[in-house]
Amino acid sequence: METPLVSVYVVTYNQEDVLHKALDSILMQETTFSYEIIVGEDCSTDNTCKVLEEYAKKYPQIRPIYNEKNLGIIGNVKNVLSHVRGKYVSGCAGDDQWLTNTRLQRQVDIMENNSQIGVVYADARMDILSLAKQYIKKSPEPSSDLLNHLMRGNFIIASTACYRSELLQYVNFDEFIEKDFFMEDYPMWLEFSQHCQFYHIPETLVNYVVARPSILNPDEALIKACKFDEHTTRVRMHYARKFSDKCNYTVEQIKDEHIERWIKAYIINNKRLKAIESIYKLHLMTRYYKILNFIFHVPCGFGIYRARLMNKRKTLSSESSYFS
Repeated sequence: METPLVSVYVVTYNQEDVLHKALDSILMQETTFSYEIIVGEDCSTDNTCKVLEEYAKKYPQIRPIYNEKNLGIIGNVKNVLSHVRGKYVSGCAGDDQWLTNTRLQRQVDIMENNSQIGVVYADARMDILSLAKQYIKKSPEPSSDLLNHLMRGNFIIASTACYRSELLQYVNFDEFIEKDFFMEDYPMWLEFSQHCQFYHIPETLVNYVVARPSILNPDEALIKACKFDEHTTRVRMHYARKFSDKCNYTVEQIKDEHIERWIKAYIINNKRLKAIESIYKLHLMTRYYKILNFIFHVPCGFGIYRARLMNKRKTLSSESSYFS
């Protein structure tokens, strides 16, 4: 059997109604090379296995992996990536879709023509199901100081990326699991940034599904946003320590930024005591100390500052994060 140039991996769990869209978008790729599709099925409780079985029978390039027990997102990715055979690797979540039939060919051509480039990524169409809205997320061009660019925040949507499989030697998924990282892509980019150049295609190549909570339940939205920010902060703190000689961010600074975002979220949700408790946790004399004095010493100070935040949010675009 011919060794594929590219290994495309898909991780899926309870996605019987959408998995076919992801697989069809990969199978439609027009390439001058062969590619395999490795699908990690993480013990779904619906008919995802049945959908995968039907596709595997029809398309020989699909290699299904049925996990014996639920591994979770990082465990599933680790297991799937241990089976890749290609020189290049690209991923697609089970509920995402690639939008063009030339995506894979274009990204591979870029890396084939430049050995210094190890990761090629693109823009994505964000599909927010709960709001029935879509918008285009334009990723920035990679800066010369790639590590610190990424340390400001993850600007690469995983389903848009294609990278050299040799870079996986620098990734320790067991460490990701041990440190309770919520995502695997962000720490991967940070690791890769030390070994290669990144390249951005300024085009929308992927439909990325965002399963946000209902806007009718602000408490649920706050909990989800805070949880995601907590895990992102955990990744940033880890790499601030690991690459302390290169990183412009200190652990204390990252903690403060994290707490400031929580304070803003608490104030927006009218949780005065939570906001004040968080302000006292700040390590540095940040602007939120001034806000604390404003809340304490100005009549109706909390309400005034909350109104300012709410008015600001009304002017933000749909792509702004919950903590914007």
